[in-house]
Amino acid sequence: MPCWEPPGEGKVKFNVDGSFDVRKSLRGCSGLARNQEGVVLCGFLHRMPSGSSLSTEIWSILWALKVAWDRGFRNLEIEGDCAVAVNAVIKGVGKEHPESGVVHEVQMTLERDWVVDLHVCDREKQIAADALAKFASTLVTDLSFLSELPSQLGYIVKEDSGCGRRRARNLIVVSFVCVYFVI
Repeated sequence: MPCWEPPGEGKVKFNVDGSFDVRKSLRGCSGLARNQEGVVLCGFLHRMPSGSSLSTEIWSILWALKVAWDRGFRNLEIEGDCAVAVNAVIKGVGKEHPESGVVHEVQMTLERDWVVDLHVCDREKQIAADALAKFASTLVTDLSFLSELPSQLGYIVKEDSGCGRRRARNLIVVSFVCVYFVI
């Protein structure tokens, strides 16, 4: 079974994901940065009041870039499981595209003085980002930053790294309810 893979030497890896529940009209995105040893360095949760599924995925890339820049990470890998979002950012979209504004902002951010490898990964390689994105869509606040790994997330990061045995994403999300930092 696929699991999270560490970044290349000297790099930080941000796994990002978006979540869009059509039935409940909930949207959110998240990202989790880890080093080569798998240690969580930081993360973010963003509840989005509106937008499409594609929008949540592209915003997750943008927020990962913003957080990484602010934290001083200059050699970065970003993995997302939405090929359409990654391709939109890499190849660009026309001005008439509904996500052209955020795509352009991501592309401008990528032009800074740093190395960023953006690529698509298998959904099973980012269980933690997936669970966080679902949780982000339920937040009261729009944006929260994780400055350290909440203890409730330890299980799912361990599972994400291939050390876990069960796939209990919904149970993990429930335990997050009061564990996040608002800045």
